[in-house]
Amino acid sequence: MADTPAFGYRPHPCPGPSLDRPEPQIVYGALHRRIPGLRPAVPFEEIAFVPDGTTYDVRAVPVTW
Repeated sequence: MADTPAFGYRPHPCPGPSLDRPEPQIVYGALHRRIPGLRPAVPFEEIAFVPDGTTYDVRAVPVTW
């Protein structure tokens, strides 16, 4: 975790990394509860991934239900 100044007082750890882990679980869980038949509309192999050097992102995930 990167330490950054806390309003000029003391360094504090950035809360970002601890927040980005549960977000996808919460979002996908909510989607599954609201639209239980939601599924990818294309095979996994056709989903375009965008490597940025440290993580992978996707351009789009077409879905159907």
